[in-house]
Amino acid sequence: MYHPAHYGAAFYLTRLNRPTAQVIRHLRAAHELAPTAIPYRVALAGALSATGRYGEACDLIRGVPTASVACPDCLERLQGAAEMVGEVELAMRFRDRLREVMNADRDEPGADACSR
Repeated sequence: MYHPAHYGAAFYLTRLNRPTAQVIRHLRAAHELAPTAIPYRVALAGALSATGRYGEACDLIRGVPTASVACPDCLERLQGAAEMVGEVELAMRFRDRLREVMNADRDEPGADACSR
């Protein structure tokens, strides 16, 4: 299956309130087919974090440049995952980026910063 199809399936499964395990299966497939796609990596890390798999989430996002993430909700989830496993430097990177995004959003109200 084509990686955007898996990502799209995960998106709609989330909207339909399907079990997170189903969502993770599609996000993982999308990530495996396109491992350099940062939105897939961030979405998978967020879903893993939502199920308490913080260590796995951190493993996925450790190498993600924070400047490539502009979604405040995503940044909060990533920061929280890092905090849960004691990855202070990683948590601070996402916290600092969240502050940048929030300040930029204040300068451009209504801008949709989410890259999900």
